[in-house]
Amino acid sequence: MSGPLLLDSKPTRLKTDVQLEEDDGKTIIHTGSSLLLLEQDESTVFNLCNGQHTVKEIISQLSDVFKLPEAEIKDELVSFIEDLGKRGLLKWQ
Repeated sequence: MSGPLLLDSKPTRLKTDVQLEEDDGKTIIHTGSSLLLLEQDESTVFNLCNGQHTVKEIISQLSDVFKLPEAEIKDELVSFIEDLGKRGLLKWQ
């Protein structure tokens, strides 16, 4: 993590030693000492966290994909990205 997550932050993967395994739209993240299973929606978000998109852009893209208002997506998305940051999987600037 690099301070508070802002809408103009660009989340990116932090760990390079993480192994990813995809199965039926789900992603299993192996971090050496633990496993994390991401459901399809969570996998989509994790894949968008590549340092190329701001949080606001990710919200906009998900709003288009899932046909939901951005306001409905924002809080849950920010919480999810912050959780991945606490697990040492993402950072942002």
